[in-house]
Amino acid sequence: MTAKTKRVLLILLISVIALAAIGYLGVNPILNNVLKKQVEKRLIGNFAYEYDTIMVDVFKRSVTLKNVKWRFPKDSSHVKHKGTVKEFSVKGIGLFAFSGDLGIKTILVDEPTFSTQIQVNKFLNSKDDTSRLKQFNFYSLIDKQLNSLTVDEIKVSKADAQWYSPNFQKIWREVKNGYLEVKDFKIDSATAAQNNGLFGLSNFDLHFKEASLFLPDSLHRIKLGYTAINYHKKEITIDSLRIKPLIRNNRLAKQFYYEKTSLDLQLPKIKFEGVDFEQLFQQQTIAINKLKLNDLKLIAFKDKNAVEPSDYKPLPQKLLRQLSKSITLDSLVINNASIAYHQKDKSSDEIGKVNFEQLNGSIANITNDSLRLSNNAKAVFKFSTLLFNKSSLSAEIEFQMDDENSQHKITGSLAPIELKEANQIITPLQAFLIKDGQTKDLNFSFWLNNNEAKGDLNFLYSNLKIQKLDDKTLKKGKLENKLFSFVANSFVVRSSNPDWKGNEKKGKIDFERNKQKSIFHFWWQAILTGLQSILMS
Repeated sequence: MTAKTKRVLLILLISVIALAAIGYLGVNPILNNVLKKQVEKRLIGNFAYEYDTIMVDVFKRSVTLKNVKWRFPKDSSHVKHKGTVKEFSVKGIGLFAFSGDLGIKTILVDEPTFSTQIQVNKFLNSKDDTSRLKQFNFYSLIDKQLNSLTVDEIKVSKADAQWYSPNFQKIWREVKNGYLEVKDFKIDSATAAQNNGLFGLSNFDLHFKEASLFLPDSLHRIKLGYTAINYHKKEITIDSLRIKPLIRNNRLAKQFYYEKTSLDLQLPKIKFEGVDFEQLFQQQTIAINKLKLNDLKLIAFKDKNAVEPSDYKPLPQKLLRQLSKSITLDSLVINNASIAYHQKDKSSDEIGKVNFEQLNGSIANITNDSLRLSNNAKAVFKFSTLLFNKSSLSAEIEFQMDDENSQHKITGSLAPIELKEANQIITPLQAFLIKDGQTKDLNFSFWLNNNEAKGDLNFLYSNLKIQKLDDKTLKKGKLENKLFSFVANSFVVRSSNPDWKGNEKKGKIDFERNKQKSIFHFWWQAILTGLQSILMS
């Protein structure tokens, strides 16, 4: 290379560097200022917002806002969305960003907070209450500003969200320390219409450290531990779930006029498998392949000193039909559950208890989808458990899901047990004591519907003796109770089945449903009629 050629190349290189410097120092700030104004113009829309700084880089096609405060919508008088963002960065903005169709490579959102204020005058107890709330439509964020928005990747880190009621000075719902990654985000008028105001995407991964929610019954709060939602794997995993009563059991009847069931539930892990997120977004219908509940612990408590409610209690099939959206759960699997029911009666301060330990079971085909029901209308719940942690109880409940009269069938059996174990529930609630007795066999099979239960029950036992106790103190000794016990054991209660002659009494289940009571009351009272038909001589 000649010296002349080298000089020419050097001059050209210096010229290019100089032009680039002039462009960056001169043209870039001018373009940046123009772009800033355009960005701000696009942001105005239905937002109220402010920020400390905005940085625009023309060559990198990026915009970064720091310390953002926003509110949406401006004109809402009922629900207000507001929040802050430590840093909001948009990278790889399409060259035709201001033509109406905006394409973006990456959006990064660091440490956002989101708060929704719900103005209500009472707890949200009905559809009428919730219907007043303004539905958040994602397309309204860009409507009249852009025709469409597509983003290759969205990343949100360290997000906190809460739903707050100024009336009650209470946070109704809360999510902490959330992380979100979204792929192929798209929103336009057609996509919004197809997805109920939502957006289209190919994959997302959401996880958060904890969340909490107050239930509309004014009695319970739900707390979630680490939760992960994966669109690609179609999974939702919750490391821990706790439903805790807000009011102590001894205050329940004083706090509420009508009877309420207090639930204390703990679940160390929940897993939803085969979740159809696409169907959820597009049709707002729920379709899940499997739900796993491991090591569930539940204590249900009811105080009968409150007034018994008179509202109608629909059976499961009707409850599902009443839902406005379609729901399908192929399989619910329960492993090693512990369930207890506690009840306080009006006549005594003692609490009756019945518990079911080591409960394992599965429910198949829970659905209200008409197409699904046309192929298979049966939902079957099979389970086994230890009653009073002593005797094996196995049962199968077959629901006819498309039956307008909520028909279902229950079959089951109980292994031998000392009858005295039942004193845990019978003595506090009925003021009776089983002094002796052993079961040999108990099995049942009966049909139920919205009006009645009918079927058969076989109960073999021996040496049954009972004793009447004082209704309030549950103590022995009163002469009238001794006389009552003598008459009952001698003339009323069958002490053994078969009797001393070998005659076996078959039980008949025949019960008319009280439609103001729960399905569990219906099941138990039906079985009780079969037991009574044998026990009473």
